[in-house]
Amino acid sequence: MSSYARAITFTDPRGFMDGRTSPGRFLAYLLAEHDMTVKSLCLKSGLPQRDVWSLLCDRKPVTPAIAEKLGRVFYSPGFW
Repeated sequence: MSSYARAITFTDPRGFMDGRTSPGRFLAYLLAEHDMTVKSLCLKSGLPQRDVWSLLCDRKPVTPAIAEKLGRVFYSPGFW
């Protein structure tokens, strides 16, 4: 698991979709929930590590292409 994902404490997962949570923070939550590392996410999604880290740090937006890849990994097509 990435150190970024481990550093975030989640006490109320229902509060994530309140419109204030960034995509990077939500992705970190998913990584922690699925006990997944950034490396394993990259292998499963085909995304480069640089892009995943940029998403986690909220420096890169979730594009339609990235959303499709994340949706396949986390079984949530159409969510992102």
